[in-house]
Amino acid sequence: MRTRRSTDALHSLAEILLHRRRDRHARGRFGRRRLRSATTIAVVLLAALATARLVGEAAALRSAYGTRRRLPVARADLLVGHVVGAEDVDWRDLPVALVPSGASPDPVGRTVRAPIMAAEVMVDQRLYGSAAAGPAGLMEGSERAVAIERDALTPAVRPGDRVDLLGGGARAATAPLARRARVLAVDERSVLVAVTATEAVPVARAALDRTMLMALVGGG
Repeated sequence: MRTRRSTDALHSLAEILLHRRRDRHARGRFGRRRLRSATTIAVVLLAALATARLVGEAAALRSAYGTRRRLPVARADLLVGHVVGAEDVDWRDLPVALVPSGASPDPVGRTVRAPIMAAEVMVDQRLYGSAAAGPAGLMEGSERAVAIERDALTPAVRPGDRVDLLGGGARAATAPLARRARVLAVDERSVLVAVTATEAVPVARAALDRTMLMALVGGG
């Protein structure tokens, strides 16, 4: 409001001075000097008017979008299980009003737990702890990790996939020993899965006895 009043006053004063210039056009040398002075003042006032308008527009933008904050943004699509490197991150200054909650202060070295799209702000909810901690850094506090030996019936899985673990083996599969267990790591010999504390004992026993079938769950 104060900025608008100031700009209106400057605009009115500039119009008055320009009007006087037209009225004094034929008044001789002294009049011409005064006209030049009035013209100079009018130009200065118009410049001040333009500056005031720009300042007002900048203030309006700050009011609408707030201040900016430096945030990590994915350079490309990142899949589940990918360990974030410095080359995966762009740091951009974004309006605080548009910042999602839980934005990660430093995603480098952490593991993707849910897909992150290119140009998306990296948030803690999509990332596990430091990859330097190994599988333990990928687990929730109440989870247990169990290694299951791979065989010809083991589906092609990757970190982040969800699997059901069925007791009884391929010929006599019974009720699931674990539902939607999360795959932590995969190598040529075994699949490491995260299960609940309650599921850990029967799953480990079936893994040792090789009486368990792994079924990939759709939808991740």
